[in-house]
Amino acid sequence: MVLHQPVESVSVDAHQVATIDDPASARLGESLYRFVPRSVAGNWKDATRLELARLHTQNQTPLSLHNRYGSHEACLL
Repeated sequence: MVLHQPVESVSVDAHQVATIDDPASARLGESLYRFVPRSVAGNWKDATRLELARLHTQNQTPLSLHNRYGSHEACLL
C-alpha cells in the first residue's frame, strides 16, 4: 500500500518532475529491481519532509492528529 502518495502528490514541486531529483522517475537503463526500492524510499523521504514542514508552519508536532502522513501509517497498526 502506498500511503505517502496522497501527501506527496498534492505537494510535489513541478520543477522536480522527470529530473534526476525525482524519485518517481526511472533513470535511463535502470532495472525495475533498482527503481522500485529507490522510488519508494525517495517518495517516502520527500513526503515525510513535506509533512513535517507543513506541521511546523501550523505549530503542530509530528505526533499530533494533524499529521496526515502519520494518521495513514497508524491505520496499518
